Amino acid sequence: MEEKRDRIEELEKRVDELRKEAYELKSIILELKKETPSKQANVEEVKVKEENQLLQPNPIKEPQPVDWEKRIGQVWLPRIFIFVLLLGIIWAFKAASDYGLMQPPLKIAFGFIAAVVLIFIGYNQIAKSRNALGQVLLGGSVILLFIDTFAMHILYGMIPGIIAFILNVLWIGLGIYFAYRYKSEPLAILTSIGGYLIPFLLENRDPNIVNFVIFETIFYCIMLLFAWKRKFVYLYTVTFALLHITLLAGSFLSGAGDIRIFGLAVIIQHILLLVTFFKEHSFIKVQMTVLFTSFILTVCWIGSTFQENQYELIVLFSFLLYSYLSVYFWKKNQERLTAALSISTVALVIFLLSKFDTENIQGLLMIQGLIAAYLAMKAKTKFSLIIGIVIYTISALLTFGGMFHSIFSIEFINWLILLISLWVLTKLLSLAERLKESDKETLRKTIFITFLIFLLIFVSLFVGALTVDLSLNIRYMTVSFSWAVYALVTIMLGVRKENKILRVFGLILLFVTLAKLILIDLIATSIFIRAILFIGLGIIGVVGSRIFYVKKEK
Repeated sequence: MEEKRDRIEELEKRVDELRKEAYELKSIILELKKETPSKQANVEEVKVKEENQLLQPNPIKEPQPVDWEKRIGQVWLPRIFIFVLLLGIIWAFKAASDYGLMQPPLKIAFGFIAAVVLIFIGYNQIAKSRNALGQVLLGGSVILLFIDTFAMHILYGMIPGIIAFILNVLWIGLGIYFAYRYKSEPLAILTSIGGYLIPFLLENRDPNIVNFVIFETIFYCIMLLFAWKRKFVYLYTVTFALLHITLLAGSFLSGAGDIRIFGLAVIIQHILLLVTFFKEHSFIKVQMTVLFTSFILTVCWIGSTFQENQYELIVLFSFLLYSYLSVYFWKKNQERLTAALSISTVALVIFLLSKFDTENIQGLLMIQGLIAAYLAMKAKTKFSLIIGIVIYTISALLTFGGMFHSIFSIEFINWLILLISLWVLTKLLSLAERLKESDKETLRKTIFITFLIFLLIFVSLFVGALTVDLSLNIRYMTVSFSWAVYALVTIMLGVRKENKILRVFGLILLFVTLAKLILIDLIATSIFIRAILFIGLGIIGVVGSRIFYVKKEK
């Protein structure tokens, strides 16, 4: 009995515990039910806000109108008229010298004083937040210092060349300091323009071309490195262009013995551009364009200033160098690969043109153009692809314009290469990943039709070369028969390969051959030849029709 009582008591305790747990669970459920509607409401509010934000169009910021009055008055007005002021100062000094009103030392002193005044006013304007005006005045002061130094050295002989050189380097450093401190690309461009044009602003009856080229080259190197370091894109381009302009102007003042130094200066420029191109930078595409343009201009300078054998060696070395760089940058750097591959392609073309006659290498140039296009497609470089296509197209057109009269001639070989290259070109289209399949198919059909037309011309020239020593009747007959046979073969191949282009081309050629018989051969040939031609063409036409019936039966 006691055991039963103990069990009953345990069961009662367990029931009480279960009741408590059930009560706690019920209270928790009630709390959750109270909180859930508010949370759901909050979630729904957030969703509605997000939907409203998505439905509302983004506010379009209207472009601010350009304040031309401010831009011209504050930016371009001082840049233009600082040159007017400097020219006025130069001519005032010249007039004072001509009339004997001022001695050279006094003129030089006034020039330095004017430069210091411009620096003081420039600092003052920048301090008052007139940055554009202040920077232009600082640039004008640097130009004036250049003018004073050249006048002391060249016009008046007051200082030796080494002192003038040191002073000019100091003024260049001052201009770079101003541009660096105020992060002003226009100021740097103004300094570079002044430095390049100094020799042309001064009168000198016996110019020293060597000193002129040395100064311009050193000045260019400094300004280019500064532009590259500070990422001044416009300054980088301007300094490149100005050196060629100043050297071109200076070349008209040089004698025959001084001309090679211009080529050396341009070579130094190209080497510096190549070195900076290797470094990682933010405007590498601009560098690539400048480097390619520099190579073309450098080749022109070398060709006009160096001997022919030296010119060929330099171009060949350039081809080998850029070919090595193309291999080095393959799948490593797209921009650098594009530049190296493009320049190596152009260098090879220039070398071949300088070494051989154009008509003797047209086939070789077509092969090179195809190889360049193939490499460009593999490397995915668009610019190199354009260069390869241009080389191939020009060579193909030159070959097309050069008819051959003998099968033992270079023109005959060029025509064979042209026909083979057109077939290869259709295969290269499969590598053009950026083209749509529909565009590829259209290009294939266009190239194939071009191939058929060129092959017809080749057959005509080939038959003409074989019958060049025969009578006119025989020559007309063989050409007409060759056309008819060519038409029949294209129809047969078109039916066999189910190629509509071949079939249509063959049909058209048959009617063109018939038109030739009626309009030309009927007048120019004898009655015997006419009979042979019409019988032969009639048989070929009937056979062609029978071939189309075979197609229908299939």
